[in-house]
Amino acid sequence: MALAFALVAGIGLPCGYFGLQYSNQVKHVEITAQLKAQGLTAQVTANPELWVYQLQRVEELLLRYPPPLVDDLAIIRDAAGNPLITVGVPPHAPVLVRSSPVYDSGRMVAQVEITHSYREVVYGTLVAGLLGFALGALVYATLLVLPLRVLRRMSVALEAEQAALRAHEDRFRTLFDRASDGIIILSPVGKLVAVNESFARMHGYSVKEMLNVSLKDLDVSEPLGLTRERLQSGYSGESLFFEVEHYHKDGHVFRLEVSTSLIVSDGETLIQAFHRDITARKRAEQENIRQLDELRRWQALMLGREDRNMELKREVNELLRRLGEPIRYPSQEGEGEP
Repeated sequence: MALAFALVAGIGLPCGYFGLQYSNQVKHVEITAQLKAQGLTAQVTANPELWVYQLQRVEELLLRYPPPLVDDLAIIRDAAGNPLITVGVPPHAPVLVRSSPVYDSGRMVAQVEITHSYREVVYGTLVAGLLGFALGALVYATLLVLPLRVLRRMSVALEAEQAALRAHEDRFRTLFDRASDGIIILSPVGKLVAVNESFARMHGYSVKEMLNVSLKDLDVSEPLGLTRERLQSGYSGESLFFEVEHYHKDGHVFRLEVSTSLIVSDGETLIQAFHRDITARKRAEQENIRQLDELRRWQALMLGREDRNMELKREVNELLRRLGEPIRYPSQEGEGEP
């Protein structure tokens, strides 16, 4: 029995440490690639033909939210896999690589590739292995004499591991809650699984209230059938980008820009959707259109007046010619003739 406990401690501790830390690294590198791909999707949608030449803006996008992990390399590749832009330096081996596609009208046009070193995880595993070996030896020695003391030490070590894991999860939960864009997580049936503070605030609700609100009650003009259609497209792996109008809690309507992607959490497939309030931007666009139309009408009016003025001058010249008088506007002679 003592030997069995010693083997569990010596092997289980490094294996468990590596499994937890590596899965967390993979998960957060995937999230980073997805978030950066979402931002690039918005730029591609806005400039589908020119974005590939706007490398400075793409580089700025890679450097913005979410902040890069330590020792990571971000690469934008085109649909053929050729690198377009690279930010960062190659990390130390061993590395893990995750990528997220960038779509334009359902067609993959690029992908964001994140390369991250998990050397620290390997070092930590080696340390955990040494600790596990030492702990195993200690367990084997002490279980023969003081089994209760050994059990107490193992319990303390397990609680410390759990506390570290909770702290790690809390740190990344903070990134979700403090994002400037509204973020929601949807289940396969369209139920809100999680919302961040920004999404709730832009709708006038608290996070707790928001979880009890249905998306179809927020949507102004989209019928339930179209919402289901979008969910089906999202769960097929397609990244969506569209605009909707939502009701605020106080009843007013505001416009949102929405982008979605497929994520997997604890073995469950979910949809992650980013929402950005574009009411002010749409208002500015409408004002620009109004001013442009007004300018066009003014230009047409001025051109009409100028044409009429030239026509009157030619009529005066013709009348003077018939009366045998010198013409008054020589510059108009010959103008308007084929």
